[in-house]
Amino acid sequence: MTSAFILHRWPYQEHSFLLDLFTAEYGRKRVLARGVRGAKNKWRGALEPFNHIDVQWRGRGDLPTLQHADVVTCYPLQGHYLYSGFYANELLQRLLPEQYPAPELFSDYCNTLSLLSDKALLEPVLRRFEWQLLSRLDISFSWLEDAITGEPIHTDQCYVFYPEQGFVAVAMKPANAFVLQGRDILALADFKLDSEVRLKQYKQLMRAALQPHLGNKPLQSRNLFRMT
Repeated sequence: MTSAFILHRWPYQEHSFLLDLFTAEYGRKRVLARGVRGAKNKWRGALEPFNHIDVQWRGRGDLPTLQHADVVTCYPLQGHYLYSGFYANELLQRLLPEQYPAPELFSDYCNTLSLLSDKALLEPVLRRFEWQLLSRLDISFSWLEDAITGEPIHTDQCYVFYPEQGFVAVAMKPANAFVLQGRDILALADFKLDSEVRLKQYKQLMRAALQPHLGNKPLQSRNLFRMT
């Protein structure tokens, strides 16, 4: 059996689903769940987003068939917490390659869903997961060193943030650049999100860091927040 979550599902033919699974052992894995759309199917209630499930599939091709699914834990999410769960799922779908084992990221995701189901403060939960995702996929940056010189970040120095690179010291602010003082960078490195300003700074950093890996296609989950 393999521990998994359903990131997304699509109707397939008349009675089946295609499932995009996130597993600790295999990373992202697509499987076919035959006949599960029937009202009496025993797995119908298990194959929902934010259910931690044990699954088993059969087949060695690109689309194996689901053989078994049992619910381990349910994470009931509502309102903005539900939208936040969809956001985390969409990030995983867009950034996590197929067949990329990510046991630590799987644990991070479980913890994120637990916090969302407990209705913890949303912004810190989402910002931490964004950083964990970047780190586990080795597409992160250093909070402690200048990306060009390797010098330690100095509290009174100003730095420009460049996605896929990191922080670079500047004497003058370039046009349209995202600039932070060293003291703010070091506080954010310790995850000191103790003010609206710091929360906004961290959010801007994560947006900038994620953008090159998300491409030009907008995240659909962000529209859910705008509609409420």
